[in-house]
Amino acid sequence: MALGGKMKFHILVLILGSLLILSCGSTEKYPTNSSSLQPTGHSPHFRISMAPENWESYNQRSIASGDPRQDCQEQLRKAICLTTADENDITGAVGWNKVHCDPKSDQFLPQLMEYYDELPNQIRPTFCTLKKIFISDGIDGLEFTGGIVNADGTKPVGAYIGIQKANMSINVSTGQIVTWKEQRGVFGQGGGFLKSSAAYPQVSYNLKMSVLKEDGFYYVITHELGHVIDFYNCINSTMWVDGQKPCKASQAGWAGMSWGPHGSLDSGTPLKEAAFYRQKDLCWEGACDPNHLPKLSEALTFYQSIQKSAFITAYSGFDESEDFAESWAWYLALHFKSPNYKVVIPGHATLDMNGMFTSSPLLVEKQKFIDDLWHNPKFKLTP
Repeated sequence: MALGGKMKFHILVLILGSLLILSCGSTEKYPTNSSSLQPTGHSPHFRISMAPENWESYNQRSIASGDPRQDCQEQLRKAICLTTADENDITGAVGWNKVHCDPKSDQFLPQLMEYYDELPNQIRPTFCTLKKIFISDGIDGLEFTGGIVNADGTKPVGAYIGIQKANMSINVSTGQIVTWKEQRGVFGQGGGFLKSSAAYPQVSYNLKMSVLKEDGFYYVITHELGHVIDFYNCINSTMWVDGQKPCKASQAGWAGMSWGPHGSLDSGTPLKEAAFYRQKDLCWEGACDPNHLPKLSEALTFYQSIQKSAFITAYSGFDESEDFAESWAWYLALHFKSPNYKVVIPGHATLDMNGMFTSSPLLVEKQKFIDDLWHNPKFKLTP
């Protein structure tokens, strides 16, 4: 999802038939028409791509050398696509499986393998089985993710991600990324790409890296894999197209802990007992009017309210899907990367956010949800 506005989970539907609805665990189909559908609802960037007609041959990429790392490296070598295509070309006009890839695409393989080495063993199959990893200057923000369904639209069969090319050559921390994003989305401040103001709140995470020089690259890809996990396991029903949803997640599940009922006027609205200060006033996308956003004088109140809320970060309060992806990334950090999550509010206080996931009753419930998912034998790491 693009970190300049919204980290985007693109699930593109290239439509060739009559109405189809994807429903997890059922044979209902996804509604389609003769053109690529534009998503509606509160998750405006979700799209679903249909598998190409030659999917069976395209999908025959399994390599079994007996060395999981070597197998993953060869899978990723085939998946990497350095391209000049922009996000719209990849997700619509040209198509994710038809974009031209530079013959020198595998120059980025070493960095992707460093990310592989940082991942816990359990989640590596999700990363290694991505069908494409696009690297392009044309990507808005830092990254986006897309999902693929089978030809009759009844189940997920794969996923792809796109990475802003600049993100492959810079070393930034998670704190730099989140500071920049929250200064823009919460306070309407900050300069150009990854430029923030020292006068506004500064966020730090300090994840413990073994191989990567900085933790920012790890964090944003892990967030995107959270969307893939969401897609494969039908955790949320926020992937809307023309008012429909490709899966029917249980309201008693993830969304029910913090959000209004699916399909109701309150869908996408945080529950009163879960929300934080001015949550729905924030602007994660498009042109933002600073006059409608919290002021710097409200920063302490804002972040103290997050400490007591059901949301691990300000961005997790965007919608159910971003809530899961942020919580997923934080869950992995908490269990594998010894995070040190703080918010410095210049001239006021330094808030220790590190214990929220284990001390806030509302976030303890969410951690238990992810923990149960992690240990569930039906948990899908791959489609």
